[in-house]
Amino acid sequence: MNQDPQQQPQQPSQPQPAAAPQVQREDPGKTLGIVSIVLDFVGFALIGIVLGVMSKKKSKEAGFDGSLGNIGMIIGIVFVVLNIVILGAISIVAYNGIQERTLESQRQSEQNQLEKQQLNPL
Repeated sequence: MNQDPQQQPQQPSQPQPAAAPQVQREDPGKTLGIVSIVLDFVGFALIGIVLGVMSKKKSKEAGFDGSLGNIGMIIGIVFVVLNIVILGAISIVAYNGIQERTLESQRQSEQNQLEKQQLNPL
């Protein structure tokens, strides 16, 4: 009874334990990072910076890199700096305009007084 090993009846194999389903972990700071970036562009850069910091912290705690939080913080800081520069420039231009008007008004007032004195010598 020399049988070919391929023809030997196979024993029922033991059932393999079911593999645990691979759960894709999602970055818990992802949503905050996206909201941070959106708020930066909408005009709420300070809130965007705060949410970026929170996003980065949550991501780091979960073992992720927190890149969306970093992006939100950086964009927020850039917008805040740009706003400060723009407001500073506007303030300087407005101040110079006010000074120029004041000087022109003083000159006009002095000229009017001289004309009055010339017309009404006492």
